[in-house]
Amino acid sequence: MLDNKIFYHKITERIVSAFGDLFNNMFILRTDSNDNIVQKIGCPLSYGPKEKFIPAVDRLQQAISISYPRMAFELTGLTYDSDRKTHTMQKIRKVTADNKVLNYAWNSVPYNLSFELTIISRFTSDGLAIIEQILPYFTPEFNLKLNLIPSIDLIKDFPIVLEGVSPQHVYEFGQDSENKILSWTLNFKVKAEYIGYINSQGVITNVIAQLYASNTSDTTYQLENVQSANLIYAVSRYTVQPDPISSLANSDFGYAESWTIKTE
Repeated sequence: MLDNKIFYHKITERIVSAFGDLFNNMFILRTDSNDNIVQKIGCPLSYGPKEKFIPAVDRLQQAISISYPRMAFELTGLTYDSDRKTHTMQKIRKVTADNKVLNYAWNSVPYNLSFELTIISRFTSDGLAIIEQILPYFTPEFNLKLNLIPSIDLIKDFPIVLEGVSPQHVYEFGQDSENKILSWTLNFKVKAEYIGYINSQGVITNVIAQLYASNTSDTTYQLENVQSANLIYAVSRYTVQPDPISSLANSDFGYAESWTIKTE
């Protein structure tokens, strides 16, 4: 299938992990009537749909309680982004640390990853306190720098766009207002890129092209020694080498060309 080249760069995993890390270790402060801080409360973050953390309305009172406030996020979809597509045949190049091998891949393919972040709280002020720690960083875009493929040290910028915020009231046990839970849903779009198979190429130090007469048979080609100074079956030989010959993968070099023509 496809070109039968097996690869897995873990790009989606890295994006999900980096996205979640943006909202990790968040806290809210509760104050008294004189604005003195009386409590610092952590807001744990989990991966999964919000339904997992908001009890169903018909759950019994003795059900295991969940501590609030808390947050949950989930990857909800991937869609192709044709507006960011560039020419497929361009190459992404990276030289290895020893400067002897060039790694390259064909141009990346743009996709948008949709994320949903849910903030769940018992009190309106708790939810608003968390919201206000997030909104100022998105205008509506926040740029995240990510080492996309560490093996070749390919670093890319990933814009994260906040597309909308919507509040919702949920009642944990029936419709009793005392059991009310406030839920805020934030929808994000991450402008991601996917890279295909990483190819490797060393430095080509010698290229030899033999020119034969048109009436020479195919079996004769195999008898020619391209390293020999003398031409036996070929009528001429074209040789190209880097100049200098010690050039490395990312060196700026020219070429030394030579022709050998059979005169006998």
